[in-house]
Amino acid sequence: MAESEPSLSVMIPTHARPEALERCLGGLARQDEEAGSHEVLVGFDGPDPDGEAAARRIWLTLGGDPERLRIVAFPRCGYIAVRNRLLPMLRGRFVLSLNDDVVPEPGFLAAHRRAHEQLAAAGRAAVVVGDSRFVAAPAPTLLDEALDRTGMVFFWHAMDGHDPEHDWGFRHCFGLNVSMPRAELLAAGGMPAVADAYGYDDIEFGWRLARRGLPVLHRPEARAPHEHRYRAAVLLQREWRLGVAAARWARINPAFTGELFGRDILDPAERDFARAFLQRERGDLLRRRERFLELDHVPAAGFDPAVLPLACELVADHARPLRRACWFEGLLGECGEPVAEGDAITPTVAASPATSERPRFAAAAAAAAASA
Repeated sequence: MAESEPSLSVMIPTHARPEALERCLGGLARQDEEAGSHEVLVGFDGPDPDGEAAARRIWLTLGGDPERLRIVAFPRCGYIAVRNRLLPMLRGRFVLSLNDDVVPEPGFLAAHRRAHEQLAAAGRAAVVVGDSRFVAAPAPTLLDEALDRTGMVFFWHAMDGHDPEHDWGFRHCFGLNVSMPRAELLAAGGMPAVADAYGYDDIEFGWRLARRGLPVLHRPEARAPHEHRYRAAVLLQREWRLGVAAARWARINPAFTGELFGRDILDPAERDFARAFLQRERGDLLRRRERFLELDHVPAAGFDPAVLPLACELVADHARPLRRACWFEGLLGECGEPVAEGDAITPTVAASPATSERPRFAAAAAAAAASA
């Protein structure tokens, strides 16, 4: 690498997703010289010799500078811990966090670098969020369209057309495509150290950076489309996992979760409310779940384009109590009160790297409750 300290350090946690990683690295390898000096660090969550070899191969095949790429394998620890362990290895003035399933478009790195250099020239610092909307499915379902057009997962749709100086707040600090000055991140305490959880880690460090006065700015020209397609059952299980993570974060950083949720989610009254909600609404929730799962098979092409936005909003409204119920079940399980499998609203999903944690979390919660 020509410079001893690159301007931009890119970090990517990954595990057992070689095809996604190859597309991500391919997009980075194709960045033009306007990207400036940069380095790419890939952290493998567990030993993966084949994945490491594939990553190096695609990087070199596409003309990536071998001096820019570093690959590190850690003991299995979860993607949050991988980011935490990568941080001390980064040398760039600015840090760019990516997921392994985004595909950077030409000019992506240059857009992040340019945003920070313009801010620095004005004596300012900020968190810069790019644009990582879901890649359009070849035959999109109504659920695909709803995820793209509403805030069920991300809020890209709400960020269009606003003043570039609009501060979106820490809730929009999306870890799949976000950058910040390394010195500010280190001064705020670095990447979170919590292990074995899914979710809220990015907005937690965004919250800490916001407390240091850094706004969250959107730069849509920093495009890296997100190659992730949610099925209905997996989306509901994602809510369960977020409920688990919420309880863990509430123990680690109650000030953060207090501001995020507007209440103490570990208060026994919260669990009382959750249990009462699940019991009272069970019949309606089960009916909603059956209808929601059918959305995997409803093609969006059958809707008049003028009607499709309204249909997407109706899907989001229909899903809101379901998502809340699954989140409550995750919260209760993490607090030692797991919902019995046969009574759960959260659907069972075949094990995969993205969905295999529910039985393990539930078992751990039950064991903790028994030993308390």
